Amino acid sequence: MVLSPILLPSTPPSYPELHLRELCPLFYRRDEAPILAICALGQIYSSCTSAQASSVLIKRLHPLDHRCISTLCNPLIVPAAGHGTPTPSWPRRLYGTSSPQASSAQTTQPAPETCVPPTPLSDQIRLLMRRVPYPVAIITATDPHGPVDQAFRGMTVSSFNTVTLHPEPVVSFNVRRPSETLAALQSSRRFLVHLLAPTPATASLARDFSRGNHNLALLAGEGDFEFAPHVPTAAAVDADACDRALPILRRRPASVLASASTSDADPVQEDFPFVFECRLNPQSVEVHDHTIVVGTVVRALSPHVHGSEVEKPGAGFSAKELCLTYANTRFWGMGHEI
Repeated sequence: MVLSPILLPSTPPSYPELHLRELCPLFYRRDEAPILAICALGQIYSSCTSAQASSVLIKRLHPLDHRCISTLCNPLIVPAAGHGTPTPSWPRRLYGTSSPQASSAQTTQPAPETCVPPTPLSDQIRLLMRRVPYPVAIITATDPHGPVDQAFRGMTVSSFNTVTLHPEPVVSFNVRRPSETLAALQSSRRFLVHLLAPTPATASLARDFSRGNHNLALLAGEGDFEFAPHVPTAAAVDADACDRALPILRRRPASVLASASTSDADPVQEDFPFVFECRLNPQSVEVHDHTIVVGTVVRALSPHVHGSEVEKPGAGFSAKELCLTYANTRFWGMGHEI
């Protein structure tokens, strides 16, 4: 029998197992023609059995669709109503893919790795420079303005160094602005540089001065140290310099007595091996939020260095006599010689 032009039914087909809602999820676009043919088969061959309908479709349709129709017709007709849609015998393919394997590969593709931003250069330098020991110094100066009993200022720096020794010894250090101590030494044009011994007491003092002048424990009468007035030498005083005394650090009398009862050494020598009295140079340099302070040393206050010892060949100091250093966010005493 020849199928003459197939007319689509005006109402849904009477065979529930051939309803489009059950068939559509199982096909590709190229299989829409077999779907419509199955629906038309219900109208033209209403008296045929399910097996006969399947046989007619397989003969009439293109040979390439035989496997598709034979797979679809049999499982869709056998199950009774209410048992759900049967699972096709091949994996479902999404529209636009070339093969079922391609679809599976797309769905299992791993997510791209998250891009980690690089560490800023300033943070790299900061972390690397933690491995470098720096000398610890406490800078003190006098504010020429305001009450005399509230004029002393101080701060801890780890950038102290010598610039040159001839024709005059010149030192430098860096200060982050704003700074009360920087303003005081710029106004008075004089300052003192205290180098510290590697002891727990001096490390605690350096940590105290790093918190700012408003938080100094010694100004509240606490701790083992205090400010004492130091009269500057004539070389440190010029026409524009302040004539007020400079603040020099020392142990409190009560702390001196307590230290003397446990040690025969001079506590001043233990805490501050030497102090430089300096005159401010006008060649200060501002770099971003820091100021590079340059000063000329006019006097060295130290019991360790005397004229003959300076020129003695091979003269040196033991590891215990070396000054306090700072590295890796901690205070350190120098170790052994290499």
